[in-house]
Amino acid sequence: MTSLLKSNFDKLEKKHKISFIIVFLNEFKNLEFSFNQVQKLDQLLPDFDYEIIFVDDGSTDGSWEIVKEFAKEHSNVKAISFTRNFGAISAVMAGLKVAQGDYIVDMAADGQEPIELFVDLLKCNLENGYEISWGVRRTRNDSFFNKLFSNIYYRLIKTFAISNFPREGLDAFCMNRRVAKFIIQNYDSTSNLHNLTYWANFDYGKVYYDRLERTFGESKWSFTKKLNLFINSFVSFTYAPLRLVTIVGGVFFFVGVIWGSVIIYHSIFHGFEYAGYASLMALLLFGFGVTNLSLGIVSEYIWRAFEVNKKKPLYIIKETAKKKENAI
Repeated sequence: MTSLLKSNFDKLEKKHKISFIIVFLNEFKNLEFSFNQVQKLDQLLPDFDYEIIFVDDGSTDGSWEIVKEFAKEHSNVKAISFTRNFGAISAVMAGLKVAQGDYIVDMAADGQEPIELFVDLLKCNLENGYEISWGVRRTRNDSFFNKLFSNIYYRLIKTFAISNFPREGLDAFCMNRRVAKFIIQNYDSTSNLHNLTYWANFDYGKVYYDRLERTFGESKWSFTKKLNLFINSFVSFTYAPLRLVTIVGGVFFFVGVIWGSVIIYHSIFHGFEYAGYASLMALLLFGFGVTNLSLGIVSEYIWRAFEVNKKKPLYIIKETAKKKENAI
């Protein structure tokens, strides 16, 4: 692989630079491993410069002290710490804004993405002229529930929001500066970085890889965060839920008119009698349920419009660390 890369890199007129964004939350035991993995680029990509941008998304286990020392000792390392947990995507955005590389990658701090994956992603971009390449898991060792959630999510996104969205989903990326600039200019707190990039339909490639076992600790990707991602993806990229509300309302209106006409007809011509409150209560409960669900869907859109208009910052930086000549 290295020889193939070198044959292509020798044709470059200048020495390109790669920015590694490593977001972490309480990854005390994994950070040194991740740092050592990136340093393998000295052998894997000897013709490239690289920088590492650590972004601490509100850690409380002493992780920040580790990356702060990395930044003070190495001129190609920058470190950013948030005042609290703002979410992984907000942390990636912070990394994008300070990245200086010609290509930028997003690498997890848990050691599950082999460094060779990013070499292959860069190669995919350079050899094919792609603006962004995605790492796609060849296999998933997730639980049944996680697999089910992922399959439903990707199918719905592909069907109702982004038609060219890959069924197998997306993980790590390697993008050029044009894509990074587009994301910085267009991302907001209610959006989704991955979906926004696919929606823009940049020329892209895919590299399949086998995800490794986590080195230490447990994933911070909770069900609540997954659910929030699911809702944001729909509300930000499709009006299908609102259209569903309109369709459901129209169907119930039509059924109500028909049922009312039946009652009136039988009451006039056949002495139609009906008694009891059970059926009426069931109908009312179902109707109110549909009404409240519809209001909830509309409220999701209104709330997100309100959030965007408030222009609340995506994150608040508490501290930065770097060598004296390496300002952020």
